Amino acid sequence: LGGTTADEANLFHVGLLHTAVRDEAQYLSALRTRFGDDAEAILAQYPAGDDPGAALKRATTEGLFACPARRTARAMADHPSGDAGTWLYVFDAEPAGVALPGLGAFHGAELAYVFGNDFGAFGKIGEEQRPLSQAVQRYWTRFAMNHDPNGGDEPAWPAFETESDTIMRLAPTPAAETGYLSDACDFWDGL
Repeated sequence: LGGTTADEANLFHVGLLHTAVRDEAQYLSALRTRFGDDAEAILAQYPAGDDPGAALKRATTEGLFACPARRTARAMADHPSGDAGTWLYVFDAEPAGVALPGLGAFHGAELAYVFGNDFGAFGKIGEEQRPLSQAVQRYWTRFAMNHDPNGGDEPAWPAFETESDTIMRLAPTPAAETGYLSDACDFWDGL
């Protein structure tokens, strides 16, 4: 069982952790710093558009987090030991009361939901999202006990399959989806 959050890179692109990217030249420079010789290909795939900072967050989220998680899930699912099941998720809920607004489902945001506690300045589960936290806890507990997160009243979480890139979107209404970032991850796998 593994996964990422929908906005992994947002936490690394705020305040003292990052210099704002305001134009395409700064964006390309940041891409070169992160990805070296692949920067121009990444710029073509993730154009700066009207918000180069958002483009950088998306490229970083997908290139350094989501697509490597898919590669790992594919390797596990295709390995003979993968017959027991491989489970991939994307956590897509923004904690309430985050001290730095606009982080979305930032890196590590799911941990408060997994353990059922609040994250201080990084947000609180809040009563509206308590059902999501309880569902996540039940998924993780069943996985720890049975090597399968399924059971109970939560929506079925299909095992990951390479052909369909099936993931579980852990959002206020959890749902399975196929083809998650398939085109983007095919791009990253081709670099």
